[in-house]
Amino acid sequence: MSPITRSTAARSALAVGDDLENAPTTTCKRGMDTVPDISAMPTVTLNALSSLPEDILRMIFKCLQDVLEEIQWATPPVFPPPRTKTARKSWISVTHVCRRWREVALNSPLLWSNNGASCLEQIEAYLARSRTTPIATQINGNDGTAVEELVLQQLPRTKSLAVMCLDDHLEKDESLRPLWDLPTPFLEALMFTRLFGSGHPPAIFGRPHPLLKTVMLFGVHTPWDSPAFTDLKCLALVGIMEKHQPTMSELFQILLTCPNLESLTLKKAGPKESHDLQESPVIHLPRLLKLDVEMNTHDWSILLQNLSFPETTTWNIACRELVWTNPLIVIPRQISLTVGASKLTIAAADSGMAIIGQEDITSDNKLDRQIHIQLHDDTHDVGYIFHLVPIAIHGTSLVDITCLYMQFILYDDWGVAQNWTEDWLYFLETLPRLEDMTISLVECSIMDPGIEFFSALSTERKEEDTISYPAPNLRKLELHGYRKAYQSLLIQCLTTRFKLAPLSDLVLRNCGQATKKNLKALRQLVGKLQVMTAPFTPRFAGESMFASSW
Repeated sequence: MSPITRSTAARSALAVGDDLENAPTTTCKRGMDTVPDISAMPTVTLNALSSLPEDILRMIFKCLQDVLEEIQWATPPVFPPPRTKTARKSWISVTHVCRRWREVALNSPLLWSNNGASCLEQIEAYLARSRTTPIATQINGNDGTAVEELVLQQLPRTKSLAVMCLDDHLEKDESLRPLWDLPTPFLEALMFTRLFGSGHPPAIFGRPHPLLKTVMLFGVHTPWDSPAFTDLKCLALVGIMEKHQPTMSELFQILLTCPNLESLTLKKAGPKESHDLQESPVIHLPRLLKLDVEMNTHDWSILLQNLSFPETTTWNIACRELVWTNPLIVIPRQISLTVGASKLTIAAADSGMAIIGQEDITSDNKLDRQIHIQLHDDTHDVGYIFHLVPIAIHGTSLVDITCLYMQFILYDDWGVAQNWTEDWLYFLETLPRLEDMTISLVECSIMDPGIEFFSALSTERKEEDTISYPAPNLRKLELHGYRKAYQSLLIQCLTTRFKLAPLSDLVLRNCGQATKKNLKALRQLVGKLQVMTAPFTPRFAGESMFASSW
């Protein structure tokens, strides 16, 4: 028999399940549950059922369980839940197929080791069927004392515990305190979420746990010198009350004790007090895969100067209160660019919000890296982006980028500058290797920075006896949402650059209908011309995108 993989096993279970979905049902002698009548099933399904050994069935059930759990976590919740066959499907349905499948599933403890139930009877069934297998459990805050006691009694064989606290009763309940002190020889993950109350977790954080690798605190604080913060692989601190946030020194010490971190999330979690860490040793995180940070720009720049992680780390950074005239280091210096295959993405809004990102345009698994920036002062001139980007990318390999996407989001004309030519020139000088550029004005009002781009692009630069132009290697230009009135300026620009820096590709998307005269002129000036009027969604979806980041 050829080896069965995770994907083929899951597909097999789903296919059989689809065949069983509409079969007539009978009552199972082991209980009141109804199961499909296998006599009414297709012959192919019957043959598959009769030939599968128990170990293969267990593998299929486990794969199906994992796949459906992944779908559940990846799909946002919908209320009320849809009444569809897909929504009702669960891996437990395999126990309602036939007696043999039910017996195999009920005698597979691993299948019952992930207890997501909240009903006391269901939890007891899961615990009994999982036998002595290490389990993953959860407390939802309103389950009742009986459920909480039953879950905590399992700490000696718990591998993962997720707790959502509605108040402080888990910490203050005298009947629960002894249970929090039970040994945890298998505990690998602790996740606490606090919706109300003081935000202080139970005493379980006051002692070490030999196998603990994941700590996630949402709205929950703890003594930051806790032995629980030791040799972690995943650390998440989110939404910590300001007065309980760790100081920079405490945060620094936590990271120093976790050299094997693979995922680090620090969002609205301090530091409460910051100071320069230049005299402190560098924090080496050689296995870091993902970095997700939201903090004050000054604090982040201090922490970043003391972080060392691989070039392949993906990061999503949100910086608040940035003074763009102050050249703070906010973009990690550890950026590995695939030559000719990396794109710099920029979005600027008149609300003082900006996004700077880098991604691999040739890989299916794009290594998205983005930094969300909120300016300290309320500005209405998107011209700040022309100075912010050169400051932010200075000293990084992003200055060697060859592909650029720029999107301007401008709804308010008040206070907007009317000449960005010098700004464009300064900006283009910082990207000397630029070959492919896209500019989107789709979300701009009457005033936009697009018109001065042509003037800057056709500005001659004289050095001794030579003449050159900004972005001398530019070969492809794509314009989105440029108004029809700009076409004559575009033609003048391309005519000026034609002999020394001609374009090989020009794409005009939703830029107004061009006259035959303009189309003829453009075709003579570029190698390939594309004019599109199809609807197009910008790379960043307007102000709502910025608002969702904070």
